Amino acid sequence: VTNIPSSGTIEISKQKPELYFLFQHYNNANLVSHIEGTGREIIAQMNGKPIHAWVASAGTGGTLMGVYTAIKNYTKNVELHLVMPAELPYGSEQPPNDLKKYAGSGGFGLGRKQHFIEKEENLIEKQWTYSYEETLYE
Repeated sequence: VTNIPSSGTIEISKQKPELYFLFQHYNNANLVSHIEGTGREIIAQMNGKPIHAWVASAGTGGTLMGVYTAIKNYTKNVELHLVMPAELPYGSEQPPNDLKKYAGSGGFGLGRKQHFIEKEENLIEKQWTYSYEETLYE
């Protein structure tokens, strides 16, 4: 496991101009799609009711921060909460491990910080961590 895409992927995209590496971890379209898409959908489903908090996990951070931005424009006093695996939470300095955990794309379950979150970490009210045993059963 690496903290960034392999240098091979980046090099190939540089050597072949017909290819474009989207790099969702830094591509602003990721964030904007959740501000203008997912966030608006959630707000519409609230039918005018207030939203007190946005609670989500984070892979690339696009959904967490994009939806939060949309909700913040709708409801000024909204809290932001991050939920991550206890085995390797967001921002952990521990090396990747083989502990059983719920993990996914981007940084989810890998501990690494993400571009869209890192620059606004101060907005996170609390990071909640839950172990695999607390959340999933085989």
